[in-house]
Amino acid sequence: MKIRFAWLALAVFPVFIPSCVAGKRDMERVLKVMQQENPADYERVFKSFVRHASQGDADAMVALTSEVTVARMGGRAKLKEHYKQNMIPAFKAFPIMSPGGESHYLPPEKDSVGWTFVRTFKSRHGEERRFEIFVLKEQGQIRVAGAR
Repeated sequence: MKIRFAWLALAVFPVFIPSCVAGKRDMERVLKVMQQENPADYERVFKSFVRHASQGDADAMVALTSEVTVARMGGRAKLKEHYKQNMIPAFKAFPIMSPGGESHYLPPEKDSVGWTFVRTFKSRHGEERRFEIFVLKEQGQIRVAGAR
C-alpha cells in the first residue's frame, strides 16, 4: 500500500505543483492590478453616477461622463437630453440597488483603463433589472464611459 501511495505521489505532485505556482502568479497579478487601479475609486464614481441618476440630476451625470463619450454622443446638450430621456427614468423606476454584483477589470486600451460594474436594481414593486456601467480612467480622470 505504501508503495502505491509513493507512485501515486510521484505521478500527481509534478502535475499539481506547477498549477499551484501558476495560481500564485495569477493572484500576484490580480493584487498588482488592484493596487494600481483600485476598484473602490471607480466604484465611488459609479455610485455617484447612479445617485445623480436616481435624483434626476442630468447636469451632475454629464459632469461625471468621459469626454470621449460626450463627443461620441454629439456634445453635452445631446448627452444631457439622452440622460433625461433614458437613464434617469430607468434609475427612477429601479431605485433600489441589490447587494452584491459583479466587477470586471478592463485592461489598458487606447490610453484608458477601468472597471465595469454590473448590478441588479429593483423597482418598488419587486421587479429587477440589471445595469452595466463602464467606468474608465481617461487622462488621469475617472469617468463614466457608458451604461446599458
